[in-house]
Amino acid sequence: MSTIYTQDITVSCQPSGPDAWQIEFTSPHAGLCHQLYANGRLADWTDTPDARRLVFHALEEAAQLQVAAVEPADRTRDLHAMLPPAALPSWVFRTFVAPPAAAPADAVVCLLTDAGGAETVLAERPAYPPNAPRMGMGLDAFGRSAHGYGAGLGAGLGNGVFGQSPMGMDRVGQELTAALTTEGLQHVRVSIRWPGGGVDLPAQAMLTMLPPAPPQAITVVDVDTQTHTLTIEITR
Repeated sequence: MSTIYTQDITVSCQPSGPDAWQIEFTSPHAGLCHQLYANGRLADWTDTPDARRLVFHALEEAAQLQVAAVEPADRTRDLHAMLPPAALPSWVFRTFVAPPAAAPADAVVCLLTDAGGAETVLAERPAYPPNAPRMGMGLDAFGRSAHGYGAGLGAGLGNGVFGQSPMGMDRVGQELTAALTTEGLQHVRVSIRWPGGGVDLPAQAMLTMLPPAPPQAITVVDVDTQTHTLTIEITR
């Protein structure tokens, strides 16, 4: 069974080229590798237990970082479900979506929010991941895909929701995340659409608290050498 440790790990960051940060940390967890999570998603990992440096490529939205120690065999596995709740900030929406068996290969999934009074699209992507196994027996045009399978991007084994596709196979699913940019109560829902059909899932209420905006400028106003006082002005 996998185990993840976040206690007593201290982190420091410094710029490392355009849109990248170097993450250095101290950890008492000897013999373990370390992972870096950004907004609850695996972003980087160390390949050896002695390494104490990671690289983070900045996201478009604000990011909350968490370093965790794991067994070396688990270093490339996304174990975000085992992180403490504080590792996933309130401005990030996350959900797992498994399209219905009737959804064809060209179906799309949308995340929508009613923030601001009008429903807008947070994210949109194909309903089936690009690496979805082509195991669509009986789901689409017979024998049109590789090795004589049906042409539908159906589910493989151990890749989605257990036993939810025809013949008891697993149904392909994927995790979707989106950064919320409006503070306060809003409702986020998932809509799966394809030509001639679609499915709308129930909306989820989200109470969002956005992180502080970074300052536009930090200006040194005064330096008092007598009192060793530095006065700065922060413009937001």
